[in-house]
Amino acid sequence: MKKKATSTPRKSTPDTAPAIRSARSAAAKKEEAAYTTATALEVGDPLPVNDGGQVKLGTTRMSDAQLQLFAHTENAAMVGNPAYTTPSPPVADITAAVAAFGSLLEQIQAAKLMLRQLVTEKETARDYLELLLKTRATYVQLTSNGNTALILSAGFPVRATPSPIGILPPPWGLRVDLNGTVGKMLIYWEPVPNARNYLVQQASIVNGVR
Repeated sequence: MKKKATSTPRKSTPDTAPAIRSARSAAAKKEEAAYTTATALEVGDPLPVNDGGQVKLGTTRMSDAQLQLFAHTENAAMVGNPAYTTPSPPVADITAAVAAFGSLLEQIQAAKLMLRQLVTEKETARDYLELLLKTRATYVQLTSNGNTALILSAGFPVRATPSPIGILPPPWGLRVDLNGTVGKMLIYWEPVPNARNYLVQQASIVNGVR
């Protein structure tokens, strides 16, 4: 004969599971919120709130020194930034580019200093060379006694013999403007080649015309 299975009723106890689940849920939410904030830009995570912000670059208007400082400062801001865990381009790339750019700037600055020094030395050498040639010219002038052929044979050119220009034509394009001041006027004319100064004359009657 088979025995009939019997069961012993369990003693009912207060249900504490909901409270435990509730406590764990609050902690999980706090941890999840912190994680979401720290990795907001990771793929699959919620994006930050778009409040209309736009990146301002403006590197084309920066000087070399300003560009170097800006690149260094911006790249340093990426290091350990929880919002940007995988920068593009990598931090190492911009670090290397800043270093290479800075090295070239230093070389250029050193070259500029060297160029200034060379220009100063060149000007000193030029002054000395001109002094020597001036002394040589004096020697050739005295030794040749003003003989054109001998001067040319020494490698010096000969000054052109002065010749009178002759009578210059009067200026053309004469124009007189009144400037609103009684007794004063403005006179304009086109310049005459080889003229050093002009003689302006006035008369109340010219060729019978007042």
